[in-house]
Amino acid sequence: MRLLLAALLLAAAAAPAAARKPKTKDLVASFESAKPDEKIRMAATLGRMKEKKTTDALILAFDIKRGNPRESAAYVEALGYTGDDRAVEPLARGWDYLRSMILQMGELPGNLQVLRWKILDSLSASAASRPCASSPRP
Repeated sequence: MRLLLAALLLAAAAAPAAARKPKTKDLVASFESAKPDEKIRMAATLGRMKEKKTTDALILAFDIKRGNPRESAAYVEALGYTGDDRAVEPLARGWDYLRSMILQMGELPGNLQVLRWKILDSLSASAASRPCASSPRP
């Protein structure tokens, strides 16, 4: 019995990585139904997948006006990982919103300053993933 169990464990470990990788659709569905703390942990994984469905889920979840700053920061960072041009607009809206908050409050609290910095970082990552118009083409 132990030999059979050991053989099954060995076979499972030797399975190709593609067979063990969760399906995008299942991952997005679990993200959408997750609690906020779980969404924070899952956001980076979705961003690094760099797939259209995962980027769409992150864009839909990102609401800088109503979301808490910790959650928004996780989505901002994940949108930066995607390198997707569609992430630029929601990130720019977030930047504009925080800019208007600066005009109203004078100075942002520390958590919103970190969020503003992450937005800038993610926007620069999106710009870095695109080729420059002035660069020579091969």
